[in-house]
Amino acid sequence: MSIQSVHLSPTHSFTKTTQTSITLLPDHGVLGDAHAGKTVKHLYNLKVHAQKLAKAQVDNPNIVIPVPPNLKQVHLIQVELFDEKGFDDESSNGKIKPGDLGENITTIGLNLVGMSKGTRLTFIDPENPHFPDVGRPLLGETITGNMINAVASDTTEAALLHTMRNSITWLLVRHFPLPSLIILTTILLQKYFHRPPPPKPLNNDPPSITLTGLRNPCSRINDFRSGLKAHCYVKDESGKTIGVRAGVMAVVDRGGIVKPGMKIVIESPAEHVPMERI
Repeated sequence: MSIQSVHLSPTHSFTKTTQTSITLLPDHGVLGDAHAGKTVKHLYNLKVHAQKLAKAQVDNPNIVIPVPPNLKQVHLIQVELFDEKGFDDESSNGKIKPGDLGENITTIGLNLVGMSKGTRLTFIDPENPHFPDVGRPLLGETITGNMINAVASDTTEAALLHTMRNSITWLLVRHFPLPSLIILTTILLQKYFHRPPPPKPLNNDPPSITLTGLRNPCSRINDFRSGLKAHCYVKDESGKTIGVRAGVMAVVDRGGIVKPGMKIVIESPAEHVPMERI
């Protein structure tokens, strides 16, 4: 389970351009992408909102209807979709490739559309895995009794070492005044001019997103390739639509850089809630 590729577009073009990496911004989306923002950015949803507002203003010209929150900050598609029937047709314009259908993240080895609403996906860089420093609590981590005992032990040891250093320093100064003065002066100068490295951040959580719903296939899919929209729906024997396979939408929880090859960790909610089209 990993990221196959990442994509973005600064305009409302149907397809997105493949990138070496993208940057996720918390509660915003993909930096530089046209669909990023706290409120709705997709043209269809903006059109629906405008129509709703215009209808309401017929009776009340002063009414204000806030733009809905953006639940489609990030679009994901599993790469396996492009090998399924209807998507693997190379007879017209070549085989569909990652980014062609406008997703931001293309995944490998995940059944995205079968996941629960509220599922969290965390992206881990295998070259720089997220492991907290041993014995050092991260922000938000519960401080246990063992940690308190360890701190107390460290404090006691530090006090003993401090006493020992003072005693040794006093003996050196008393019996070897000149050499001791030179050594102490050197230590003080080093401390004064030495700049310690900046402290490591206490929290280095990897980027993560939360799934909000299924992508609702629009007519632009047929503009990209004639007849493709019909293949985005899964139907039973009676012709009833029982599923959609055009990808899923998500919001950004934690920001950070996302790139191909990153591993994906899944955190499912306690109760499975099937995603609906949004």
